[in-house]
Amino acid sequence: MYRFFYLIFSFLFLMGFTGCTTTQKADHPAIHPLTFEDARGMYNLTDVRHLHRTLTAAQSRQINKVYGKEITQEGDEVTYFKSERRKPTRIKRFTFLAKTEGGLGWIEILVGTFQGRIDRVKLKKQSLMNGGVAIPSEFLRQLTGRSLESSWEVAKDPAEVFTLPSKIKAIEGYPQASQEISDAIRKVLAIAKVLNLE
Repeated sequence: MYRFFYLIFSFLFLMGFTGCTTTQKADHPAIHPLTFEDARGMYNLTDVRHLHRTLTAAQSRQINKVYGKEITQEGDEVTYFKSERRKPTRIKRFTFLAKTEGGLGWIEILVGTFQGRIDRVKLKKQSLMNGGVAIPSEFLRQLTGRSLESSWEVAKDPAEVFTLPSKIKAIEGYPQASQEISDAIRKVLAIAKVLNLE
């Protein structure tokens, strides 16, 4: 009798560590946090500080107004790095992490800002899905130098790239995903403006 219960217990114990356990599929990979290495990779400046801000109701409303639709709520955490050099001339830059998920997978992009403009853009992580393509560096380069007053619309026709204000040339075959990336980076500028990180 003891042997019978021992065999049953052993069987159930082993089943718990094999195919009978279920793993919930994640909607997207784990978000990679913004790190000191990211900030130093963007700007080679001596003083680098990791900062957090919790949005007030007023800040959230103002960010949403600047952006044009609701993208933040009261209590949202904003994490960024401030990179600075004080001598011989003062230089100050900010690094944020923009995130989006769409036709090109789960994407994390490092965004550097300076005086209300996108100063640098660098792909941190992309989890490809559905046969997507890697984001070309040429696409990201188009976003540097843009401010909130710039056009952030992705051109539906290639000729629109040469109009004023200059629209963004889409990643070939992925106009919607291109617009999602553009919107995620513009969101950084809206947050930076309201928090006076310029």
